[in-house]
Amino acid sequence: KAGARSLALALQFEGSQKLWRVSVENAVLHHEPGIRGLSATVVHISRDTLIDLAVGDLPLEQAMSDGRVRIE
Repeated sequence: KAGARSLALALQFEGSQKLWRVSVENAVLHHEPGIRGLSATVVHISRDTLIDLAVGDLPLEQAMSDGRVRIE
């Protein structure tokens, strides 16, 4: 549960050069193109992997160790 915490990261989906800013503020998920206000850290991931992570079918540690999630 996010509660009053805030989180923001940049995502780049496989096969796309576009970056997305994804954030959670006050338990609400926001997304927008670009990385306004973020550091240069980017998470590279496929849409299928993101869905698997979101629904709990894939642990993050496994996705990172087998290269499905890369953080730069």
